[in-house]
Amino acid sequence: MEEGVAPDRDCVEVSLFGPGYGECIVVHLGFGDWIVVDSCIQPDSGDPVALAYLQAIGVDSSRIALVAASHWDDDHIRGISEVFRRATNAQFVCSSAMASREFEAVLSQWRPKSTIPGGSGLDELDRVTDILAKRAADTKYPTPECARAGLVLWERQKPIPAEVRALSPSHAADLAAIAGLAGVRDSDRGERRRLPHIEGNHTSVVMSVRVGTASVLLGADLQVRADRNLGWYAVVDRTKNNTRHEAYKIPHHGSANADDNEIWDRLLIKEPLTMLTPFCRAGVLLPTCNDAERILARSMRSYLTAPATKKRYRTRDYVVQKTIDEIALESYAIPNGFGHVRLRKEPNGNNWEVCCFGTALSLEQFVRQHCRRRKAKK
Repeated sequence: MEEGVAPDRDCVEVSLFGPGYGECIVVHLGFGDWIVVDSCIQPDSGDPVALAYLQAIGVDSSRIALVAASHWDDDHIRGISEVFRRATNAQFVCSSAMASREFEAVLSQWRPKSTIPGGSGLDELDRVTDILAKRAADTKYPTPECARAGLVLWERQKPIPAEVRALSPSHAADLAAIAGLAGVRDSDRGERRRLPHIEGNHTSVVMSVRVGTASVLLGADLQVRADRNLGWYAVVDRTKNNTRHEAYKIPHHGSANADDNEIWDRLLIKEPLTMLTPFCRAGVLLPTCNDAERILARSMRSYLTAPATKKRYRTRDYVVQKTIDEIALESYAIPNGFGHVRLRKEPNGNNWEVCCFGTALSLEQFVRQHCRRRKAKK
């Protein structure tokens, strides 16, 4: 199957894009309605992958109905302001913590410390705020749609019912995140590199997408917490027992801290289609081989946008390499491969069609090619 061919008018599509650092989901809800969740950049062109993909298949960005930032980590929002700027008819969605006074206070503290022009989560969110202000010139308080558990973010009744519903964050999660933001202090180094990280991804926005009988669970980066008012336990406890999904975007790059039996038993059908992106940075590789094998024990129908591998960074420039060696214990190159896992299904059909493009591969293939080779070396 060709990557640059648009889906049929009534076809449901879920496309997951990811290099070694970054993630973006593009969903066709049928009949020309599209949503974009998170954003990453194409390594070769530097363009947001969602816009490049839609242009390649002949879809105008004005057809994007919703742009969502599941949370504010840099690897999920690079380029999202440009996606929103081009999506002139779209609503912008984020967690209420990102629209809180506490979040704005953190931004105001860190803005004057910028030493890197562009490219950070702070810059992206500033640009989104500017776009919201221009589109809502009649108010002094332009705000995004604030996702919360149970809120319908987008819906359509005809010709085929479709719904995008937030399953998180819970009210308790919002309060926990806001409390964490209130405790953020100025950087001791006097410079800003990226938005402050709040442990636990409390407010990560999980979404349930339903079109006809097709159903997909987009897990964002939500983690499992001991408190059942937070994380995945809060999602499970709020969701009706008969609400199961056929496909699943696995959260947090397959990490064990974002996985639990209750997710698979309560929210998913048996042997669902699953897909995930890797995280390869600063020597961290996700999913690990143990993660991959754990996921495959749940479903052999699992796919990865790129293998989680690392390679030491070396440059031929002696001065540059000498400087790197002096300031860093280890240095690794961010993988420049780029993968695309695409799922398509007729809205009331029985089977999903799965296609892998670029560096994308089945999770079983990843284990066979990379994990078993590492074990053999040991």
